[in-house]
Amino acid sequence: MARLGIRTTAAAMGAAVLLVTGCSSGDGGDDLITIDPATAAVSPATTSTPDGVVHPYSGLIDSITFDPITRSAVLVANDPRSVLVVPSDSLAGADPASAGRPIALDSDVRDVSIGSDGSALLAMDRQVVKLNLTSGEQTSI
Repeated sequence: MARLGIRTTAAAMGAAVLLVTGCSSGDGGDDLITIDPATAAVSPATTSTPDGVVHPYSGLIDSITFDPITRSAVLVANDPRSVLVVPSDSLAGADPASAGRPIALDSDVRDVSIGSDGSALLAMDRQVVKLNLTSGEQTSI
């Protein structure tokens, strides 16, 4: 029984020492040094009007990709089962929907990438289709 009292007393004294050292009034260290937040860069003034023309399009466009070889834009618009190929030469003041050539597809287009030979690679549900942008010919890869 006497041993239990000694253990309890030793534990109580250890807890008291920890409590006293934890609540001391010494300095806790310097405050953290902070820096001023970054500010946005100032854009330079425009020196000339950029090249090109902006044409309105009445539909919703999911994606648009440009092919530099055929100089055509490939639009995935309202219907994901077709793409609209719009040659940049035909856009002189015209609406892209009327100037473009819609090409019907077998399934929904998920993504469009431009090939190196005037074609577009269309990632579809379970296939990839190579679309010749000049002729409209489709080849399953």
